[in-house]
Amino acid sequence: MSALGVFTAEGEVHSHGLFEGGALGWVDADGVVNQGGLIFGEEEVGRVAGPQQPAAAAALLLLFLPDDAEESRRFR
Repeated sequence: MSALGVFTAEGEVHSHGLFEGGALGWVDADGVVNQGGLIFGEEEVGRVAGPQQPAAAAALLLLFLPDDAEESRRFR
């Protein structure tokens, strides 16, 4: 199994998948998760809390948002 992406201690999230090498977004110090990069416009997509904010933001951007988008496409 390969990793979907990586996150930095600064809260930046990068994907290894569809957006290989691309930034998906970041988490602010107050826990606000922003989606944005070369492909996406900048948008606030959630909030995370706790000591592992960068990891939680990465999970949101790499796992949950793509699943939601795919499900929405199927219903259209």
